[in-house]
Amino acid sequence: MRIRTSVAAAAVLAVTLTGCGAGGSGDDKAEPAASSAPTATKSAAPPTPTKSAGGGAEKSGDLPAAPTGTKRAALLAELKAVDPALVADEDKAVESAREQCADIKSDSDPVGSAKTRFAVPGRTMTDKESREVNVAVATFVCLQ
Repeated sequence: MRIRTSVAAAAVLAVTLTGCGAGGSGDDKAEPAASSAPTATKSAAPPTPTKSAGGGAEKSGDLPAAPTGTKRAALLAELKAVDPALVADEDKAVESAREQCADIKSDSDPVGSAKTRFAVPGRTMTDKESREVNVAVATFVCLQ
């Protein structure tokens, strides 16, 4: 358990420091090809903003893809280990995890936003539980 927690904490740190992969892979050769694409093919409509638990608005295009298959199952299992009520609605839990990933990248208080976003009626999530949620989100959603 201690090793798993240490590895997960390292994953959260890596996500926080790298911004969930934003900023490029260091392969500068792929960059010009992407920027030479004609701009006429881009959609004129901006992405619909979604309200984050931290009070800010994020563009839905900034959210990572929803995990599928074994990553989705692992995410839901980790959230269930924190509190089974977190996965009472699995689709809502996955969507909340996608939104939380954006907060992990940009929010100065991802523990607080996890408490708000994953709130269970009649129960207050502890800081430890919030960090465990963030580790699961970072591992199975942000690092896809």
